[in-house]
Amino acid sequence: CIYKKRPPGKIVYKSPKYTIRRVKGSKHQLFCQCLCLFTKLFLDNKSMYFKVDHYEFYIVYETGFNKPMAFFSKDLVSYQQNNLACVLTFPPYQRRRLGSLLLEFSYRLSRYEGILSGPELPLSPFGLISYLKYWSKAICYELVMGELANFGRLTLENIATVTGIRIPDII
Repeated sequence: CIYKKRPPGKIVYKSPKYTIRRVKGSKHQLFCQCLCLFTKLFLDNKSMYFKVDHYEFYIVYETGFNKPMAFFSKDLVSYQQNNLACVLTFPPYQRRRLGSLLLEFSYRLSRYEGILSGPELPLSPFGLISYLKYWSKAICYELVMGELANFGRLTLENIATVTGIRIPDII
């Protein structure tokens, strides 16, 4: 495999613990197709695995190592402004909060782009649990310690603007 020494894509986030690389499906088609096919082993409702040209993949690696641990895919042409199409943490790396890291990262990308967004629907049962946990945590943080802590009167629009979460998802 040509990617054993250096994984594909561009580094978009790096910490002492984790590195996230953005891989374009149009540029690294076979790699992304294999990632999607491998994902099909773990997610029943996964249906996209050959037409990866219009997707970007954000893959988590342990800093200094070249084995993918988790990833999410993002549709580049999303009329609903979805920030995430599929997210998966590979079984050996579960229980490390990588899913939460990727959900938060997807919302940070959306806020950077200046859009309110959310996941592609329908969510899987595990996806719904993960998102409810993330949304609750993000909203509570902003209400208690973040930008919304000193607001006298809040609206759903205020919460959506600060968190980047779509109003139906907040509700």
